[in-house]
Amino acid sequence: MGNHTNNSANKDLSPLEDKVRPSSNSARHHILIVQEDASLASFLCQELQTESAAVDVAHDGEEAWNCLHEQRRYDLLILDLNLPKLDGMTLLQRVRP
Repeated sequence: MGNHTNNSANKDLSPLEDKVRPSSNSARHHILIVQEDASLASFLCQELQTESAAVDVAHDGEEAWNCLHEQRRYDLLILDLNLPKLDGMTLLQRVRP
């Protein structure tokens, strides 16, 4: 049978397009986990790293906001809504005004 090409990678990106870019290192994806629960954040981080993802972890909304503004770019944001200092919904409103 012929070669199958997946065109899903060519679809339009979300409004966060300017915050998203393919990772330049050997990792397939660069992911930010924002999770107050350290054990859950650690579990998610380990699982994603086994899939060759580059993962950053923030434990509150302010830390996540700083990560997003330190010129880091992410392919995916995993966000808890109930966070200390700056809740997840407020963070989303700042990222996507």
